Amino acid sequence: MLAYDPESQKRFWESLGIVDWRGLLAWLGGLLGVFGTVAAVAFWPRRKSPSDAEVRAYDRFLKKLRRRGLAKATGEGPLDFSRRAAEAQPVAGPDIERITALYLALRYGRSRRSSDLESLRRLVRSFRIPR
Repeated sequence: MLAYDPESQKRFWESLGIVDWRGLLAWLGGLLGVFGTVAAVAFWPRRKSPSDAEVRAYDRFLKKLRRRGLAKATGEGPLDFSRRAAEAQPVAGPDIERITALYLALRYGRSRRSSDLESLRRLVRSFRIPR
């Protein structure tokens, strides 16, 4: 059994430097500062990375395909979706494959050129699926 009588409790608080209300306020302020800092770091908005631009362009491309009934399945990778979409829309197939290849190169490739990003944006803007 634990003996936690008023004297033991007093010794515990004194071991933490809390002997009066000022010590308690100091501890509470310190803890609030630590937890506030941790929360601020954890929830602070992050700057968007350059790769977000190609993701936004690719999302616009996917939206255009969704309007034509070609939705990317959950867990389906860009390359698999590209193949499926190109089979479903053979006329637009080459453009679908070109946009996907450029997106993959920008997103996962080693070298990034701003001209490639602009090419992706231009291709997505001009992409149309004939009715």
